[in-house]
Amino acid sequence: MGVRKKAASDLQPIGDLFSDSWALYKKTVLSYLKVLGVGLLLIFTGTLILVLLLLPLFITSGGSVDHLLAHATWFQYFLIFLVFFSFVLYLLILIAYLLMMPIMYLLILTNTKKESIKSLINRSKPYIIPYFMTNLLLSFFVVGGFAVFVIPGLILSLFFIFTLTIIVLENKTGRAALLRSYQLVKAYFWQILLRVIIIEAGVIIVSNILNNIAKEVSSVAIISRLFSLFVEWFVVIYLFLLYKQIREKVPADKTVSMNWIWVVSIIGWILIICLLGAFLSGSLQLPSSRAFAA
Repeated sequence: MGVRKKAASDLQPIGDLFSDSWALYKKTVLSYLKVLGVGLLLIFTGTLILVLLLLPLFITSGGSVDHLLAHATWFQYFLIFLVFFSFVLYLLILIAYLLMMPIMYLLILTNTKKESIKSLINRSKPYIIPYFMTNLLLSFFVVGGFAVFVIPGLILSLFFIFTLTIIVLENKTGRAALLRSYQLVKAYFWQILLRVIIIEAGVIIVSNILNNIAKEVSSVAIISRLFSLFVEWFVVIYLFLLYKQIREKVPADKTVSMNWIWVVSIIGWILIICLLGAFLSGSLQLPSSRAFAA
C-alpha cells in the first residue's frame, strides 16, 4: 500500500513551523529586545521626570497636601499645572508607543535587516489609528461572544487572531481586516486551532512549572520572568509564519459573511446591558428596602 501524499491544501507540518520560527527568532530577537528596551526606558524616564517635578511641591508644602491646597502660592499652582500637563503628555506618549510596539514587531519580521528604532516608529505611525479603531470593533465582537458563553468568545478570538497582521501587511482596516482574518481562519480552522493549542499549551505548562519551582526557589523567579519575556517573541513569529502560509493559499473572497458573528455579539451585549441594569436596579432598591424595614 502506497503512502498517501500530502494534500496540496494542507498547511506546513507543525515540526517545520517550529523549526522555521526558531530560525527567524535567532535572526530577529535582538531587534525585539531593542523595541522592548525602549518601552521600558520610556516608562522609567517618564516616572523619573514626574518625581523630579513633584519634588519641589513636596518641599515647598512641607510634605503636607492639606497645607498645599489651603496655602498654595502662584509658583506652586504653576508646578501643579506643569505636573498635570507632563503627566497627560507622558501618558499619551506611552499609550502611543504601546500601540506601536506590536506594529513594530511585525515590521521587524517583514524586513529581517536591522532597522533603527526611529525608522520603525516612523513606519508604525500610519497604522496606530487603524489598529486602535479596528481593536474597538474586535473588542465589541469578542466581549459580546464571551457574554453569551466562554466558548463563543474563544472561537471569535481565534477567528480574529490575524487582524493586526492583516492591517500591516495587507493594508486593510476595520471590518475588512476582521473579515479577512475570519476568512483565513475559517479555511483552515481545525489545523489552525491545533497549532494554536500546541503553542499555547506548551507556554502555559512551562510557565506553570517555573512558577511552582519559583515558590520554593526564589532565584527561579528571574528565570520565569525571562522565559515569559523571550517566549512572547517566539509566539509572535510562530503566528506570523502561520499567517503567511495561509495567506498564500486563501485568496480574498468578498462573498464571505460575518452575519452570525454580529448576531452572537449583539445578543451578548444585550445580555450585558440587561445584567448591568438588573444589578443597578437591585443596588438602588436595597437601601430603600432596608429603610422600609427599619
